[in-house]
Amino acid sequence: MAWETRPGCSGRFYTRTTKTNGTYTRTYVGTERSPAAQLAAAEDAMRKEARERARQDRRSEVEALEALDAPLLALNAAVATLFRATMLVSGYHQFDRGAWKRRRDRPLTGDRPVQPAPSAALETDDAP
Repeated sequence: MAWETRPGCSGRFYTRTTKTNGTYTRTYVGTERSPAAQLAAAEDAMRKEARERARQDRRSEVEALEALDAPLLALNAAVATLFRATMLVSGYHQFDRGAWKRRRDRPLTGDRPVQPAPSAALETDDAP
């Protein structure tokens, strides 16, 4: 879809390029004095503008959706960080970016035996 000039020829020619089964084919439409070539060039320009408008519309829609997603992505990152910190503090590790597993080298705080607190009666010297 271009006006082209060739050496040794006077004037310009309008051609359309199409791709069929992976092969590009140029089709001659006419010279610059031909009404068919002028009409084809105008049609191609209108199609090009319509494609560009559609591309701009898609870009603006994507930007609007990304703006809506931004707070959710930030929340997701915060929750993931909080979860990871909780798991690490609890004695777990993430195996190969997959499942969380408990570390074998250190027990969890809940696994330690609880020492009984001394009774209040034994601590006071007021016993008879």
